[in-house]
Amino acid sequence: MKKLLFWPTVFCGIMVALTLSPESAQAELGVMSGIGGNFTLTGTKGKPVSLSDFKGKVVMIFFGYTHCPDVCPTALSTMEAVRSELGSKAARVQNIFITVDPERDTLESVKAYVGYFGDGNVGLVGTPQEIAKVATQFRMSYRKIPTDSATGYSVDHMDFIYLIDTEGRTRALYRSTSPVEKIASDVLSLLN
Repeated sequence: MKKLLFWPTVFCGIMVALTLSPESAQAELGVMSGIGGNFTLTGTKGKPVSLSDFKGKVVMIFFGYTHCPDVCPTALSTMEAVRSELGSKAARVQNIFITVDPERDTLESVKAYVGYFGDGNVGLVGTPQEIAKVATQFRMSYRKIPTDSATGYSVDHMDFIYLIDTEGRTRALYRSTSPVEKIASDVLSLLN
């Protein structure tokens, strides 16, 4: 009986891994059902911002935090490099950064942080519960890790850039180190 349960369990595990694998998501830009959806958080101007506000634009979303030493700056740099690669079509692309450290990331610190990577970036904050709800929608996991550093903790989080089409549907996932040319090509295919 145990052998009968083993293979279906392994198969399900592989399917989940493929569903969340950036490499498999990039093969075709099919809609990734069950990942994403509309949400509303607080923008750095202190007003509500919803994903639906950007209907008609291609959106790239990254979940991170302003004290992140490596992955977050790399992801935001990659996202901005994609926009630069698109030339005049960059106006139809929106980069969004959602903090996963709502206790430490203020409106002001997130605004300054995203501004460092480009003028067109939007930073979003919320309560811990609001952030957790949106993260769950996107199958994004994160957790605090206590450290001996001056900040007291870091935040371990997944490294996914979410590509959202003009209708608000998740179409692909990328790593922060994914090739800019590949992401830009996929963005262009969604804009055309």
